[in-house]
Amino acid sequence: MKSITLIFVIVIFSMTSFLFAEDVKKPISQADFLKVFIGTWVNMDYGDFFKPQKVVYSPDNRWEEYIFLTDDQPEHYGPYTIDEMWTDSKGDIWFKVSAKCIAPTHYGTPLTLGKISNAGKVLDSVWQYSRYPTEISAIEGAVSTYYRQ
Repeated sequence: MKSITLIFVIVIFSMTSFLFAEDVKKPISQADFLKVFIGTWVNMDYGDFFKPQKVVYSPDNRWEEYIFLTDDQPEHYGPYTIDEMWTDSKGDIWFKVSAKCIAPTHYGTPLTLGKISNAGKVLDSVWQYSRYPTEISAIEGAVSTYYRQ
């Protein structure tokens, strides 16, 4: 009986590394990241101050948010800085971006944790002001989903 218990304990102990393993962060070059990140992202289900329908990331480190897809002028805009970028084991691209907002209606620097699907068509993100979120969830901040236009 002791040997069975010992084997059971060894098996359980050896499995804990698999059960609690964190996904592997594989570095990605800034050039490869920008190929996927840069562009226009939209979600027609949105359309207000906090969740605009269109977000544009430019290669010159500028971002713009348009409340409605048809708007000529952005509601929010400013420079962004890429602080970290990596891929996970599924091939999804993760990033941390700080985006200073210099629009006349709002000032601040949201800290964003984002994920772009490995197909490059869906961008999920969460932001807050005090620190970088640790996961994409409403508990961590304001969550949004955009689709490549």
